[in-house]
Amino acid sequence: MMGSLGTLAELAETVGGRVVGDPEVVIERVSAVDEAGPGALTFAVDERYLRTALESRAAAVLTDE
Repeated sequence: MMGSLGTLAELAETVGGRVVGDPEVVIERVSAVDEAGPGALTFAVDERYLRTALESRAAAVLTDE
């Protein structure tokens, strides 16, 4: 079984980011939006992909402000 990458709070601290939502969510892996499920961190590189990422089953979405 794989270990976790850490909580959102820990990951945000590492990259100098900010958490909007539950900082204690545990992230197990990073996934493309079409493969994201519970425990996954996905990303949105621009506004076109933000809605899709937010509607995914991912535990969290990484984006810029």
